[in-house]
Amino acid sequence: MAKPTHKKKPKDQRKSRRGWAEGKREEVLTQYLSRFTQAISGSKPQSAADEVLRVVYARFFYHFPWDKPDDWEPETIDDFDPDVVMEPEILSEEMQEEKSRVMKEKKSAIQRWLRHRAAKVRQMASDLRADRLSDPYQALLAKLSGIVKPKKARQAYQEWQSSTRSSDPRTPEPGTEPKPNSHYIDKAARRRWKNEAGHSKAPHQIPGFFRQKIARELFNELPADVRDSYKKDAEDAAKKRRAEWDDLLSNQVLEDPIARDSALYNLNDFLTPILAGIESVTGCMAVMSVVGPMGSNGGDISAMIFAHNVNQEAVPKTLFEWMPRRVDAWRDHLKQYGYTYFSTTDMQNAKLPSGVKSVFEGDSPQHSTTNTDAMIIEMLSQDVGPMPDKDVLDKRLNSDNEDDDDVVMEDNLTHAKKAPAMPAAGASGSVTNSTTTTRKRLRSLSQTSSPGRDRPRTRQRRESPSRNATVSPPSASLSSPAKAQARPKPRPLRRVCTEGNDDGSPPPRRYARRSAIMSDEEGQEEPQAPEEPNGPPVSNNNRPSPSPASALAAHSTPTPAAPTAEPQDQQATSALSSGAEPQDHQDTSAPSSGAGPQDQQDSSAPSS
Repeated sequence: MAKPTHKKKPKDQRKSRRGWAEGKREEVLTQYLSRFTQAISGSKPQSAADEVLRVVYARFFYHFPWDKPDDWEPETIDDFDPDVVMEPEILSEEMQEEKSRVMKEKKSAIQRWLRHRAAKVRQMASDLRADRLSDPYQALLAKLSGIVKPKKARQAYQEWQSSTRSSDPRTPEPGTEPKPNSHYIDKAARRRWKNEAGHSKAPHQIPGFFRQKIARELFNELPADVRDSYKKDAEDAAKKRRAEWDDLLSNQVLEDPIARDSALYNLNDFLTPILAGIESVTGCMAVMSVVGPMGSNGGDISAMIFAHNVNQEAVPKTLFEWMPRRVDAWRDHLKQYGYTYFSTTDMQNAKLPSGVKSVFEGDSPQHSTTNTDAMIIEMLSQDVGPMPDKDVLDKRLNSDNEDDDDVVMEDNLTHAKKAPAMPAAGASGSVTNSTTTTRKRLRSLSQTSSPGRDRPRTRQRRESPSRNATVSPPSASLSSPAKAQARPKPRPLRRVCTEGNDDGSPPPRRYARRSAIMSDEEGQEEPQAPEEPNGPPVSNNNRPSPSPASALAAHSTPTPAAPTAEPQDQQATSALSSGAEPQDHQDTSAPSSGAGPQDQQDSSAPSS
């Protein structure tokens, strides 16, 4: 059997104004419901809601005049122009007062209608003036600041039970003061508990609900005026706790450096459920960074990064364990930006008062754990590999080991090939070679191809035999040191094309990141070194190695050689190989493309 539907009475036959907006009034008000709902959100000011209500009032009274009853409706809803100026009505004083009263009632009804619908849509408090006690945004801020939400008002019997005032009807003994109500309730509960069935099992353990039952019965036996006094005390105590809570949320208290230091300490527990909720809803990992003046560091700019995830490697690592140097670089980057955002006054106000210790107790957030500076930000653009599992297990999260930077290069050593021979601008007939290993030569090539890598490194190299090997001095191009040529300056770097080279050598690997020093004019003829006066060219393999003094003279005393014309098809070729010398300058010479690394090798082109 179908349930009979209730037929609503017409508006003019109703005893109350319930449902007064049904019809075309509801059609007009619904158009502004979404805007009003957004305006009353906790993060927006009161002026946003007032602006929406001003437009709603103007359009409502444009379609529905104030002197029309609620059951009157226009035939059509015309378009409304908010810029149209309405002419004021000429009314008597009595009618003007009546109009003010009616419009005030209708505006209040419109406001209640919008609040009620907004509460259903948003599932939030509908009061225009957001109540801090029921506002979820304010509750989160209070939790972050460590401010406990005030307790609700007690009931009258609960206030009587915990009050220090005595309501014991018995006359106290001579020379003693009346005991508190809790003592009186405890005696009555023990006396009645002996008559209960549970007394045999637990004679000294009175359940809480039984004690509360006895307290209510004893409270109801008190006179009415006494009960009313305790009810008033409970309400006054709740108002006092509420006022103290509002004072703690005031801006004056939240701007205190001690309160801010406590808020930073509670930030981790505050963000943990929020970051987890963002990940569950969006499917993305959430990371939060905080930068600003912190009292734990004396008001200096500091940065904190929060992440609560581990990756899926064999040994799972957090964001800080995977690439700690990059995290430090990002933290330092935030710090540098913080100096441009905050003023010296902000940093001065963040300092804790003298004698007050931070809640971090020596575990304050640090700028960096590897003593980095602004130059380490260059590492953000490099292909740095993940941190080895051994360092993570040994807790060496911020070591200066550079092996993790060369993981890709180290794995591909067997496939590495030398850079093809390219014309070296300004080079004479012979070039020099240093005793560098293949791995160090690859690292040198990668450093040369990265912009800005010729600047001093920010991390100390770890002592190892391979890195501390003494680089052999450059050999002289001629037999006499006086005729030695000065080493040419490095030319602008260019990347080798990936399609191959004219000499038929294979294209270079991308992972090696090789670059070549090319001449400004590729077609320019290069001068040829003069031949030895005593005979054919002497190989460097049979030539004695020059002393360090002669090598130093070869660098410090450049002597221009006699230019000799050379055919265009017989230009000297050389490959690029740079190695870090103790004097922090690079050697841009390398063996020719057809020979491997040797101690002394002559790659000069023989005369035709």
